[in-house]
Amino acid sequence: MSILSTIICLLLSSVLSSQLLVPDGPQPEQGWPAVVLLHDHGARFEKGWQKVIGDNPEPYYSGMAIGDSLAADGYVVYCMDALYWGSRRSTLSQRQFSDSLGGEGAWYARVLAEDQQSVSYLRSLPYVDSTRIAVAGFSYGAYRAWNLASEDPRIKVCIAAHWMTTLAQNRYNDSWLCMARKPQRPFEVIASEIAPRPFLLQYGTQDKLFPVSAVDSCVHYIDSVYRGGAFRAEKYECGHVFTHEHLKNWLIWLKMHL
Repeated sequence: MSILSTIICLLLSSVLSSQLLVPDGPQPEQGWPAVVLLHDHGARFEKGWQKVIGDNPEPYYSGMAIGDSLAADGYVVYCMDALYWGSRRSTLSQRQFSDSLGGEGAWYARVLAEDQQSVSYLRSLPYVDSTRIAVAGFSYGAYRAWNLASEDPRIKVCIAAHWMTTLAQNRYNDSWLCMARKPQRPFEVIASEIAPRPFLLQYGTQDKLFPVSAVDSCVHYIDSVYRGGAFRAEKYECGHVFTHEHLKNWLIWLKMHL
């Protein structure tokens, strides 16, 4: 690890709890491709990166530690606790915590900035190919993923599972109002900013959080933006869960495009 990488790692670890996974085996000449893995909300705040890495994944990941699976397939994986999760848990309610940061929009601005720091950290590692970095997430991790991809051109591939809807059909609740990006940006704008970079979107026909009719309308629009380019929408006969089929298709998409 270079001196710069060491300094960045120390600075991050001083305030954040995070996990970095490096594949086994010989390092490719240009370095490994990497994935910024963004954890979900889940209405459970005691874990952050541990939701997706290690021996105790959250139930809605079908028993899989998806970060470990990505590393086993040849990707450097980095996941850190988002503000309010895991090591950064607060005794304040979501509303109180949001207000303490300055009100609606301030919380997500911090989350987005730190997600961008994750990209910078991976690019600083001498064993990572800085031109081959993807972002991926499920649920709130998916929301973070496509917002990060829209903001950061260093992201080459975006994967978002089970978070997509129009503003008009979004199911607003206290969590959303506290943590949403402000001002809210229509998905049409975000999709146009991600294109033409490869974008995999996954959603469920029985997902009660994101009505399938709303997601279908988003897919139709994104298709028109990509015009036959590297956009794929996968519809699953499931609710708000991440299955083995989801992960299998993540790995296929990454092999194709990263």
